[in-house]
Amino acid sequence: MKNLLNNKYYVLIWTIIVGLFNLVLFLTTNMTHYVLPSFWVAYGFIMFAFVFQLLTHVLLRKTNESLGVEIPSTVVSLYLIITVAVGSILLGLSKVIGNNWLVPFLILIIITGICLIVFVFGLMNKEQIKKNPQKTPIVFDFNGFIQLLYDLLDHVDNPQVRDQISKILELAEDTSSLSSDNERFKQVEKQIFEYAYFLTKNVERNELQNIFNNINKIEKLLLERKKIAE
Repeated sequence: MKNLLNNKYYVLIWTIIVGLFNLVLFLTTNMTHYVLPSFWVAYGFIMFAFVFQLLTHVLLRKTNESLGVEIPSTVVSLYLIITVAVGSILLGLSKVIGNNWLVPFLILIIITGICLIVFVFGLMNKEQIKKNPQKTPIVFDFNGFIQLLYDLLDHVDNPQVRDQISKILELAEDTSSLSSDNERFKQVEKQIFEYAYFLTKNVERNELQNIFNNINKIEKLLLERKKIAE
């Protein structure tokens, strides 16, 4: 409901802006320009940019999805600004360009083509984020973190990985009773939980290099946590 209301306001503002643009354009343009193909080519691209921007804004937010919309939305907004700016210049030069409509067409079609290519890549990025959203850490306290390490040991066969996990598990158990009101202490614990999540995914995918890297990061964070508490 809120999204629908926002879209209604957006459409209203969009209509006012487009109306003002057309009002100013046709009040300030000499009527002799109206018979020139170059004038209407530039005008057509500007109107297309306005409509394209409106449609993409409404459609991208139709399902209340916020992840991944920044890139395509930004691309379309930049396309609108550039097209209006360049198109307005071409409108002003339409008398000079005359019947050579190919000049404004080529300039604006190149701008449009570049925008559409980047826009498509932005949509692909949106879909990728949708399929692989950022996860919330699966542990929220230190005891849960220790239990997670035990669970990982049950699913790991590689002896080197087991040794490394056992090492940080021992350190975690030795420092499990530590606590502090220090803000940095809380931040470090949060980072430990986040890396524990990454480590879980590394183990699932058997990413050995990432496993060792994240175990090393967790060990350093555990030592920092111990130092802060002491």
